[in-house]
Amino acid sequence: MNRKLLLLSCVLAALLLVPLGCQPVLLRTGFETDPAAAGWQGDRSSPGDRREFEGRWADTGARSGRHCMEIRRGLWQSPPIPAGALQYVRVRFAVKADKGAFRVMRFFDAAGREIVADDHDSVNPSPGWTVREFCTHVREGTAVLRVAFVSNGSPVFIDDVTVTAADAAEVLRFADRVYRTVPPVNCAVEADRWKHLSGTMERLRGGKELRLLLLGDSIANDLSNSQFHLLIQRMYPRSRVTLLRSILGNTGCPVYQHRVKEFVTDKDPDLVVIAGISHGGDAAAIRSVIAQARRQMSKPAEFLVTTGAVIQPGMNSGWKQKGMDSAPPEAVQRALDAEAKFHAELVQARDEDRFATLDLRTMWEEYLKTSSRPRSWYQRDYIHANARGKQVLGRIVADFFQPDARK
Repeated sequence: MNRKLLLLSCVLAALLLVPLGCQPVLLRTGFETDPAAAGWQGDRSSPGDRREFEGRWADTGARSGRHCMEIRRGLWQSPPIPAGALQYVRVRFAVKADKGAFRVMRFFDAAGREIVADDHDSVNPSPGWTVREFCTHVREGTAVLRVAFVSNGSPVFIDDVTVTAADAAEVLRFADRVYRTVPPVNCAVEADRWKHLSGTMERLRGGKELRLLLLGDSIANDLSNSQFHLLIQRMYPRSRVTLLRSILGNTGCPVYQHRVKEFVTDKDPDLVVIAGISHGGDAAAIRSVIAQARRQMSKPAEFLVTTGAVIQPGMNSGWKQKGMDSAPPEAVQRALDAEAKFHAELVQARDEDRFATLDLRTMWEEYLKTSSRPRSWYQRDYIHANARGKQVLGRIVADFFQPDARK
């Protein structure tokens, strides 16, 4: 195709909002006009933060043109951007931040309520202007989204923000680029790991849609932001994996067992992946969620239960408030013992209750032992994964579904 014909195709695609190698632009700004007048606004970095937003529309030091945005404290977010639920979006922006920053994609329903399952990550320090990029998956129920940037304790400069629609192939290329920056995942998986997932595997192999629901906390949400469902879909190219989320921060099955209809049954899943670190080692609560969902659903659903990951075992806010970056060895061992006991209880129950298990904690910790990088290199804070850590999580879970995975 010659250049004139390609340009004409792109113009027509944009007019028709049909991706044809040139994705529609949802938002673009170099902040050359007053961003507040365009709907950009400042806010506290979190609901619990009592400090007001502090920033300015700067007329010096921009990457391009004359203006950029300087954020000294709090969160700076875009106007609402209409977006279709379950579509993919790519964000490119220029950033300058001596101590790094955070970027967030927030999702809101038609009533303006925020959907808890955001896409949150750190931005590496960059004393000079650097162009960054990320891709995200719009949550079900979304009417509009907002891209936001958050200070990390020092001034952050943002310029040249572009949000475009994307497709699955583009998102996979982004995920693969991130994955190439980390040591490869090489996990051993059980030979009979699919014993209670026959329906799931039939859908994947047979080219059918698989409605996959991820149930859990912010760690489970980090797993969802690895786009692991696309990794699975790539292994079974005739299939279509639709990723759904039921996410509440710091929430596990001891809470979800009282809200099964809302968070599981109403999503109509084929496969439920129960993940995260907030189940409190309560295998009985997990079994209760599974039993209730099966009784309530009009079709059979299957379940995969994972142990936790990312945060160091035994680490908590108490140690962090004391200025410690690592838990004491005895606290680490107690936590590892508790996680092992939890996993053993799941394994003991899985044949009776017909669910699969994945010991994500052990695989994550084994991966870190063989990595040349410290745990913090894979984290955006002491609890959560950054883009690199998310890819490690996603590749471990994808290996579970790998047709020729290592035995």
